Amino acid sequence: MKNTNFLILSILFSTLLTSGCRTEVDYLAKKPEGQLTATIESAKLWHFRNIDKKKPKERQLSPIWEDSWLDITASGKELLVVPTKEN
Repeated sequence: MKNTNFLILSILFSTLLTSGCRTEVDYLAKKPEGQLTATIESAKLWHFRNIDKKKPKERQLSPIWEDSWLDITASGKELLVVPTKEN
């Protein structure tokens, strides 16, 4: 009886673990983390070089770099999406 319960719990746990990690595995297979990091760093540099320093801080966009992601357009080009805080 104990072996049967252990087997059922093991199968259930492995199924949940596999299904929970599936989206992460698909994402990692499509885009290596290093490429995303390099793209974000490049975008940060561009943002800080081109920010309008004459505007008050309240009027400037505040990017949330940690929540950004890469998207692919219909034409196959990569697009970096960076959310910002609402004012």
